[in-house]
Amino acid sequence: MRYFNKKVILGGGVLCLVCYTYFSQNRLSYSDAEHSVDSSKPYLGEGINVKKSLTTDKISTNSTEGESEQISTPKPANLQVQVKDVSQLKKYSDDWCIADIELNEEDLRYANDQVNDWNVFQGKARIKSPNSSYAEEVGYPNNNLIISYEELPLEELRELAVNGDKWAMVAYVQNPFADNKTKDEIAKELLIIGASHYALEQLVLSSISSAKTSYRKAGEVNQETLDHIVEAVKYVYWGAQNYNFGGVGPFISNVSREPLKSNLPMELLLPLMGDKIKSSYQELASWVDIERQERGINIPDVSKAVKNEYAKNLAIRKQLSSNEIKLLSKLDITTDNVFGNSYCVTQYLANLNNQLN
Repeated sequence: MRYFNKKVILGGGVLCLVCYTYFSQNRLSYSDAEHSVDSSKPYLGEGINVKKSLTTDKISTNSTEGESEQISTPKPANLQVQVKDVSQLKKYSDDWCIADIELNEEDLRYANDQVNDWNVFQGKARIKSPNSSYAEEVGYPNNNLIISYEELPLEELRELAVNGDKWAMVAYVQNPFADNKTKDEIAKELLIIGASHYALEQLVLSSISSAKTSYRKAGEVNQETLDHIVEAVKYVYWGAQNYNFGGVGPFISNVSREPLKSNLPMELLLPLMGDKIKSSYQELASWVDIERQERGINIPDVSKAVKNEYAKNLAIRKQLSSNEIKLLSKLDITTDNVFGNSYCVTQYLANLNNQLN
């Protein structure tokens, strides 16, 4: 029993150190909500300024199978603070990966501002819903941008969302009591305008939930089940290709636990569906690009700080969910392997391993 307790304590300590690194700049991870959706071709969404949408089914929010995967911010004690050698610090224009360690104070602030601006552009503002488990403000990044929408009557919030109010849209797709057909339509619109963080959560979880429903009805893995999995993975990849981790956490939290892990084992299914996932991803990417061109929507260039922040997030995920990330990285979906080990990912992994040893 003593040996078991030591293993539990040691494992908890390792996870705290990983999470502490991830939250060193007080940024949040991911949340889930269970939905169901029919993956079809784009169509004109009801009451929304969207020329096309990919969703048709109305779905229920009462299920608890897709509860949130939220990594809380630990408060480690007695950690040794690494003292920087000022003479060795770099400028933003230099080659660097780990901002907290490598950049001087002024350029670190600039890098952090670049990441924060990107998060705002991506609509990464979390509502304080009754189902949220965070007790501290750190659990609600950029909540000040969305707080005025939180207490609105649902119909009023929906009206603002379907008429193109960005933050109303972001709030609506996070609302557990909102109509899910409308949520999926709004999520599609958010992909187009770039505020896609919580939109990807909605779309990934809708597809996963539909896969579960299809499996339960058929009592086996059928083509409909596989099609929904393809939908989920294409959103995960589209997000990653656009430096957005909004769909990764919800996908991994579902496929890595029971009963989905046994009923729909991704290590067996994904390698068989690579070509279909790639085709579906390309269709989605093309659709979003065409919509942006037709509407004259310009997406800002991705800064070095944002790319390196993505590398950090990926390194953390490789530590916490190595099997699932490895499965995703083996799929030949995009020209560049967005789940592979770039130079900066490798640097972050080395830094994490140093802290754990």
